[in-house]
Amino acid sequence: MTDGSVTEVRPEGSGRTARQPEGLREQKKRRTREEIHRAALEMVLDDGLENVTVDQIAERVGISQRTFFNYFPNKEAAIIGLRPDAAEQYARTFLARPADEHAWDSVVQSVREALNRDPEQHRMRRAVLFRHPELMRGLLTIFHELRDAGAEALAARMEAQGIDPQEARRLAIVYINLSSTLLMSAAQLSHEEHTSSDEALDRVLTIIAMTG
Repeated sequence: MTDGSVTEVRPEGSGRTARQPEGLREQKKRRTREEIHRAALEMVLDDGLENVTVDQIAERVGISQRTFFNYFPNKEAAIIGLRPDAAEQYARTFLARPADEHAWDSVVQSVREALNRDPEQHRMRRAVLFRHPELMRGLLTIFHELRDAGAEALAARMEAQGIDPQEARRLAIVYINLSSTLLMSAAQLSHEEHTSSDEALDRVLTIIAMTG
């Protein structure tokens, strides 16, 4: 592709969504967004939330304030770091899973992938949120968007597996809400016990299995 767009192709019978490689323009935009996010996290950890400004973050990355606002509306959004299409991306994680995979297994795998995507950055984000819980308020609207998109995609997968649409919707809502519990619990255990994200998630899953 020469215009930097991404074309999605669903191979026949695969149950997966294949994505063509990003164009150079999209790669550059993604790298810039990640650099802004990482700089914001590092600066807040070093200096505190109230002592970091948009101008300082932009200077750290080597961009103008105007360029900063092309990516994030404020410093809080830069700290949280979610993409504008985060809900769509979240839905794709389920649509890309094997067609015959159990929905709960898809949820667990999506949590595991989220925890292991750039572990160092995830560690910094977790530390910032624990230190500045007021930032969690900014996640509420995003969380609802992610939840709705994820539940819709997961329900569609279960319907394709022959589950009644109403039951699929009900199960999808429960599974998606449980995924948030998995993610937050594993993140907290990993932070408090200084273990890897995988170990923390496995411990959470073991506890859930024991209570069942």
